[in-house]
Amino acid sequence: MKKILVVTAALALGVTGCADSSDSSPPPATGPHLYESDLANTVALAIKRGTSDEDMLEQLGVVAQRHGLSDWETREKTYVGIGAGLRKASVPDSRAQEIAEFVSAGDPARRALVMKEFTDSAGP
Repeated sequence: MKKILVVTAALALGVTGCADSSDSSPPPATGPHLYESDLANTVALAIKRGTSDEDMLEQLGVVAQRHGLSDWETREKTYVGIGAGLRKASVPDSRAQEIAEFVSAGDPARRALVMKEFTDSAGP
């Protein structure tokens, strides 16, 4: 199980064994659902580790950068991925609502996207 979590974290953060530390440019995004999946894995792992909401948000920014996104806070897929991660981590509804409020910065449409994906059992 520990090995799976390490691999999941590495994939979510875009870490590879052959990365050149001097290259700070993010790799291109590959596939429409990979970004959402990476966000979901990052959120689930952050929840399981007890990461603060602020640190989790920072980690999500890193994931977005690795996918070449600088405007990630404006993308619906960001909030869908966060909701999927909350569902994957099996957080209580009240905690999901707190996190949705925090990551959406109070924006009702973004908060709704997180909560819709959190409650949608047919998601990723």
